[in-house]
Amino acid sequence: MDWVITKAADSTCDTESRSDLPRSLPRESPAEIGDSITIHTNGDRIKVTVLGVVDPAVIKSRGIKGTLAMLLGEGEDDRQDVRRIAVMLRMRNLEDASEQGVVQGICGGVLFDSNGHEYPSTGDNVENCPSVWVPNRGQQPKVMCDTFEIPEKAKPALYALATSGEGRAPAGEWRLKRSRQASIEWKPDCGLKAQRQLLETGVKAWNAWRKAHPKVEVHLASENLNGRDLKGIDLSRANLEGTNFAGSDLTNANFSQAHARSALFPKAKVSSADFSECDLRRASFFEAYADQAHFDRAVMVDATLEKMQAYAARFCGADLSDVRGIEASLVDCNFKGAKLEKADFTGALLDGAVMSGVSLNGNKLTGAWLRSADLQSAVIENVSAYGANLQAADLTCATVSDSDFSLATLVNAKLGNAIIVNTRVFGISAWDIKGTPKRQNEIIITPEDQPRVTVNDLEVANFVYLLLNNEKIRNAIETIGRKGVLILGRFTERKHVLEAIKDEISRLDLLPIVFDFERPTNRDFTETVMTLAGMSRFIVADITAPKSVPLELQAAIPNYMVPLVPILAEGENPFSMFEDLWKKYRDWVLEPLHYESVEQLTRVFKQAVVDPANERLEFLQLRKAEKLVARRASDYEDRASGNTERPA
Repeated sequence: MDWVITKAADSTCDTESRSDLPRSLPRESPAEIGDSITIHTNGDRIKVTVLGVVDPAVIKSRGIKGTLAMLLGEGEDDRQDVRRIAVMLRMRNLEDASEQGVVQGICGGVLFDSNGHEYPSTGDNVENCPSVWVPNRGQQPKVMCDTFEIPEKAKPALYALATSGEGRAPAGEWRLKRSRQASIEWKPDCGLKAQRQLLETGVKAWNAWRKAHPKVEVHLASENLNGRDLKGIDLSRANLEGTNFAGSDLTNANFSQAHARSALFPKAKVSSADFSECDLRRASFFEAYADQAHFDRAVMVDATLEKMQAYAARFCGADLSDVRGIEASLVDCNFKGAKLEKADFTGALLDGAVMSGVSLNGNKLTGAWLRSADLQSAVIENVSAYGANLQAADLTCATVSDSDFSLATLVNAKLGNAIIVNTRVFGISAWDIKGTPKRQNEIIITPEDQPRVTVNDLEVANFVYLLLNNEKIRNAIETIGRKGVLILGRFTERKHVLEAIKDEISRLDLLPIVFDFERPTNRDFTETVMTLAGMSRFIVADITAPKSVPLELQAAIPNYMVPLVPILAEGENPFSMFEDLWKKYRDWVLEPLHYESVEQLTRVFKQAVVDPANERLEFLQLRKAEKLVARRASDYEDRASGNTERPA
C-alpha cells in the first residue's frame, strides 16, 4: 500500500449533522473514531470523519468484489468463518460550488485488525447507508459506509482511506477506538420524527427535554418552522441547515453553535436571540428584526442581511465576508474584531456603529449612513463610499486608500493621525475637520470621467475643484481683487458712518467688504484681516476711537502692499502706534483724513478717499513691476581715483 498517509486529526471535527466543531485534543494527536482528517484530492479538499463501526453490518446489495465471487461460484456456505463490518463515514467537500474542477472519486479504504492483517474494501452497500463516493462541490455532506469482510474472531484496529487507487495517493488513517473528543455515540436518524412531535408540544416541553438530554443531537434540517411562536427556544448545537423560520417569533432563542447554513429567517423576530458561534453561511435575515441579538464569532459568509433591523446587535469576531446588508438598519451595532471584507452595506444605516480596527476591504458603502461611527484604526481599502454620510465619525488613525468618497459628508469628522492615499473625494463636504491627518497623498478631486487632478489636503479639495471648473467662482475672486474695498472699524454706535461709506463705495461701482471688530470680541482676527486685506483693492479704516482698530490691523499693514486710507472724526487723534506705522509703511499708508460730518465725508469721498487710494495703487503696481538693477564696482573707479564726476 503505497499511500501518503495523514495520521493526525484536524483541529476541528464533524459529526453526522454538524461541521467544524472545535477539537480540544493536543495538536498532532492520532485520529480516532469521531475525528476528522482533510484529504487533498486532485483539486478538491475532502473532510472525512469516521463516525463509528457497524459490527456486524447488514448487507443490502453486493459490491464489485462480492459480485465477482458469486460469478466464480463462491456461495455463502464457503464464507461461514467471516463476518461483515462497515466503517461509517461522513464526507464533506470543502470547495466552493462556483469553482470549476474535476471531482475525483474515493476508491475505498483498507482495514487492519489487531494482528496487522490487511483487508480491502468490498464495496458492498449497507442497509440505509450508501457505499463510499466523494460528494461533488456544493453538495451537502454525505454519510456513507465502507464495508469489509474479516475473520469471525478478528478485532478491527485501524482504518485507512485513500482518494484513488494509484500509487502515492493521499490518504487518512484512523484508530478504530472511541476518541476522547467524541462524547456522543453515533445513532441513525430514527429520532427525527420524535423530535418533530416533541417540538409540536411547545417550547416549554422542548426546552425541558433539551435540558434533560444535553448530549442528544437535534436534527431539524430543512424543516418548515415558519410563522411559529418559538420565543426562548433552545436550538443550540442543532442541525438547522436549510430550516425555514420565516415570520416566526424567535425572541430570546438560543442558536449558539448551531449548524444553520442556508437557514431562512425572513421577517422573523430574533431580537435578543443568541447566535454566537453559529454557522450561518448563506443564511437569510431579509427584513428580520434582530435588536440586541448576539452574533459574536458567528460565521455569516455570504449571508443576507438586506433591510434587517438590528439596533445595538453584536457581531464581535463574526465573519461577515461577502454579506449583503443593503438598506439594513444596524444602528449602534458592535463589529469589533469582525471580518467585513467585500460586505455590501449600500444604503445601510450604521450610525454609531463600532468598527474600530476592522478591515473594510472591497466594501460597498454607497449612500450608507455612518454618523458618529467608531472607525478608529480601521483599514478602509478599495471601498466605494459614494455619497456616504460620515458626519462626526471617528477615523482617528484610520487608513483610507484606493477608495471612492465622492459626494461623501465628513463634516465634524475626526481625522487625527489618519492616512488618506489615492482616494477620490469629488464633491466631498469636509467642513470643520477635527485633528490633523498623518499623511495625505494623491487625493483625487475630479470625477471618474474627467482628467485626474490631485491635491494633498482634504480640506482644500472642494475649493481647488471650484477654482478649476466654476467660472463664476474665478470671476468672483477676480472681482474681489479688482473691486473689493475692505472697510474696517468699530461701528456699534456709529452705524450711520458705516452705511454711508458702504453706499458711497457701491455707488462708485466698487464692492464693499465690511469687517466690524465689535462682533464678536473674544476672537483673534489677525488671520481673517490679513486674508481679506490681501484680496482687496484698498482698505478704508475708521480709527476715530482709540480702540477702533485692534492689533490685527497693525499685524496686517506690514504684510501687504495694499493702499490703506485712515479716516477719523474731527477733533480725534489716531491711536499712539499709528504714526509709527505711517512712517514705516507710508508708501501704502496714506495720511489720516479728518471729517466734520458724515455728509461732508460722502461729498468728498471720491476725491479724498477713492482717487488717492487708486493713485497709490498705481504707484505700488509700478513699484512691484520694477526690475532689480545691480550696480557695478567699475562705475565707481573714477570717484575712487579723485574724479568728482558722477558715473553716467
